[in-house]
Amino acid sequence: MHHAQSLWDVRKCPNLYHVFAEFFGTPRLMVAINRCIFRPPIHPRFPEISYGSIHWDTDPRGPRPASMQAVVLLSDVSANGEGFQCLPDVYRNLDAWIARYGRRDDFDFFFQV
Repeated sequence: MHHAQSLWDVRKCPNLYHVFAEFFGTPRLMVAINRCIFRPPIHPRFPEISYGSIHWDTDPRGPRPASMQAVVLLSDVSANGEGFQCLPDVYRNLDAWIARYGRRDDFDFFFQV
């Protein structure tokens, strides 16, 4: 999928470009292909493929540069639709979350067992 024309079309969409340019404070942006994921919507009939573990892009405990990603839905969803999952409480209470779920010395945000 990395080289599919439809992905390039999304990455070069003027509206998305303007959002990213505003976020980073510069119009000097480059389209890059680093990964593409397909996740089906949450559906109670298929919990084994639609519910997953938390996906971390960076270790939230340390300093990091500004980052932003876009999520592209393949079809329209209602405001209460389940096209995107977000767990803001994890970040609001990160220390409590780590104390509860990341107790092991070898806990790794990227390779949770």
